[in-house]
Amino acid sequence: MKYFNKQFLISNKLIKILIILLFFFLGIFTERFDYKDKIISFGDSLITSLSNKIFLFYDEKEKLIININQENYQKILQSRKKSIEQYRASENLHKWVSANIIYNGELYEAKIKLKGVHKEHWSHSKKWSFKIKLIDGKTINGIKT
Repeated sequence: MKYFNKQFLISNKLIKILIILLFFFLGIFTERFDYKDKIISFGDSLITSLSNKIFLFYDEKEKLIININQENYQKILQSRKKSIEQYRASENLHKWVSANIIYNGELYEAKIKLKGVHKEHWSHSKKWSFKIKLIDGKTINGIKT
């Protein structure tokens, strides 16, 4: 019986030490490869996408569709890539390109470009800010820019 208790205490201490070492090395691994931010980012994007899908059923907003041809979209991607590399955009970096806007079934011709000097306007993979100018004197709800 004494042997069993000593053996149990030794194995119990060994398990505690192994658990502590496991958490220690997991902490180092997490810090080294920045998994904390990746997990937080994943959680934020999961919550955002789920809430968007849920509220989509209850929200009946008007849709504004922006159509950009492939060549012009590539120009926007190139200016975005240069902005990300420089960590900050300049006015001459983002160029105007042609686009079509569909609003309430009506087609509008427009010019569009990335907006913003700072990265929060264009660094996220799905959330970009644009400047849009309607051409031919047309307006949407009285707004042409």
